[in-house]
Amino acid sequence: MDGLNPPYVVVLDVGHGNSAVLVDTNGVTLIDLGPGPAIIEALTSLKIVEIGVVFITHADSDHAGGLIQLLAQKEIKIGRLVLNPDGTKETFLWEGVARAIQEATDEGRVKLRIDLSEYKKNEYDQGEVNVEIVGPTKYLALRGVGGHDKKNRRISSNSLSGVLRLFYKEKPEFLFAADIDTIGLDDLTERGKNMQASVVVIPHHGGGDSGGDAAKLTRRLCQEAQSETVVISHGRKKYNNPKENVIKAVKETLPGARIVCTQLSKSCAPELTNGENEHLSHVFAAGREGGMCCGGSVIFLLDPKGTVPSPEEHLAFVKCSAPSALCIGNDNDESV
Repeated sequence: MDGLNPPYVVVLDVGHGNSAVLVDTNGVTLIDLGPGPAIIEALTSLKIVEIGVVFITHADSDHAGGLIQLLAQKEIKIGRLVLNPDGTKETFLWEGVARAIQEATDEGRVKLRIDLSEYKKNEYDQGEVNVEIVGPTKYLALRGVGGHDKKNRRISSNSLSGVLRLFYKEKPEFLFAADIDTIGLDDLTERGKNMQASVVVIPHHGGGDSGGDAAKLTRRLCQEAQSETVVISHGRKKYNNPKENVIKAVKETLPGARIVCTQLSKSCAPELTNGENEHLSHVFAAGREGGMCCGGSVIFLLDPKGTVPSPEEHLAFVKCSAPSALCIGNDNDESV
């Protein structure tokens, strides 16, 4: 490993995509892999050569695309791969993912479980952190992508996003919401699922939920999570995320919460100024080389608690490099 004392979680800057690494006392867990080779760079920077569990929350390329590169690295040992099928993904990339998984399972390099749905037991734990699969529910998973829910709404890949919660010393510390949409969130709340966590990684990279109201979805999720820190994983070069209405929803629902973006939004910093990187962690970040990072790859230490960059270092960077920072805004809120 890299010298840090486990357990800790790193929310990675993979550009426009999602990926997080849990380094625990007995092993490593990956939650999504981003869109491409960035995950390999990140694992190298963390000196990780063995992974206990890989979760792919859904079949979109910005969450699952890096799996092809990971499975090609035969020197990296992988224990289990957990995901759901998606017969609607008629893409070249998803075909490549399926072929890579088939080859890896044929060679005995990974154990595959095609069922990522609600699961409270500690089957996937790699040490002191407990992993809970909050959703999708069994009902929605069995209806499947392309099916319809109880309200006759069409279930999409996003509806079946795997939602995971991490506990440390019985306290819910992280909620990874993947790209959950209104259908998926409705199903979880109707089932009375608890989604509270100290840190939440919000869906859709701070952007729009296709066919839905992004701000409303964000507000509902934040109400459920009641988090102290909100992380947005996005790439500066794509979609101009996070959206102003999404950040407003976060600030109104969770006043005082720290907001951390992996990269600088064009809305916050129309021009890149100094390219300062001194506040960033040592972990690979896709935006580092181009001076595009905001929080970069953020390390969350669990015992004792702390983050890299620290709130103070991050705030100082934002004030210097993001003249129209959405997370601070006109009210001089320094919760970042």
